[in-house]
Amino acid sequence: MAITASTYDKAYLAEAAYGKNPSTGEYLNRDSEIGNSMSSVWTVAAKSPNNSSGYQGVLLKNTLTGQFGFASRGTASVLDVGNDLQMGVGMLPSQVKDAVAFFTSVRSQFGLNSSNTFFTGHSLGGAISQYLGAKYG
Repeated sequence: MAITASTYDKAYLAEAAYGKNPSTGEYLNRDSEIGNSMSSVWTVAAKSPNNSSGYQGVLLKNTLTGQFGFASRGTASVLDVGNDLQMGVGMLPSQVKDAVAFFTSVRSQFGLNSSNTFFTGHSLGGAISQYLGAKYG
């Protein structure tokens, strides 16, 4: 199965990685549904655990297609700026380690693979998504 998520869906899910429903502003919990008239309906399958690096990610499942979107949050705090600076000097951001740990923890649980999962994010989350896509996608 090919990934059929629209650019709009990918941007919408990147926004959801900040922990709130982009349409309502409500905080996301496991099994929260997000979507609107321009978007498919996505359900929160898993949220990253708290960690010292500040990484925040969310795994969402499209309730119509069964596809998954793995979204990573971008720069949102002072802690994240340190990760941005790491990239500025050619290093991997510290948050990559926690993103990899979160992805590997949900990969087998949900049967994630390159044909049913895409990575998305904004800013720092976009860089993390590129890394994860190159490694696992």
